[in-house]
Amino acid sequence: MTAHSPWLGVALLVLVIATAAPAQQTVRFRTHSSFPIGGLPADLVVGDFNGDEELDVVVANYGAGSISVLLGTGTGDFTVLDPQPASDAPTQMAAADFDKDTNLDLVVSETESDFIYFLHGNGDGSFAAPKPIMSGHDPAGVVAAHMNADDNLDVVISIAGEAIGRVSVLLGDGTGNFALDEENRSRRLTT
Repeated sequence: MTAHSPWLGVALLVLVIATAAPAQQTVRFRTHSSFPIGGLPADLVVGDFNGDEELDVVVANYGAGSISVLLGTGTGDFTVLDPQPASDAPTQMAAADFDKDTNLDLVVSETESDFIYFLHGNGDGSFAAPKPIMSGHDPAGVVAAHMNADDNLDVVISIAGEAIGRVSVLLGDGTGNFALDEENRSRRLTT
């Protein structure tokens, strides 16, 4: 019989612990960049708003009643366009091609109002003047989705300004116009 050194057991234990412990990886980001926008950013959406196949950013400037468009270069840098009107106090946005012209459009909700706003995308990062759409008091969250079988994008909005709260579905007609569906309209009249 041979005697084992007590240090052999310690060395084996250290080897087992070292191989069982997960290797830690350091995650590094490049230095952040800052870009000037309007006042009090409330929401942002990302998409290709100028058709160059690079991601751009649109920011809702709650405090300035505008949106800021940052055109992406594909390198992490952006060209900031002059702020554009959106509503008096834009809070949430949804980006999609609501009018089927291949350009991304915006739907913007506005706190303390009875409207959302449709902004037709011009395809170069700019938008047409905001068009008000009746929504119910104090529209908050807004998303784009196909809610019926007509192949037109619709808008779903959470309405925060009523004691019980509700969700409204505004059916799109494929041209940038939206209307409350009949079921929501009749429910609204009876509540």
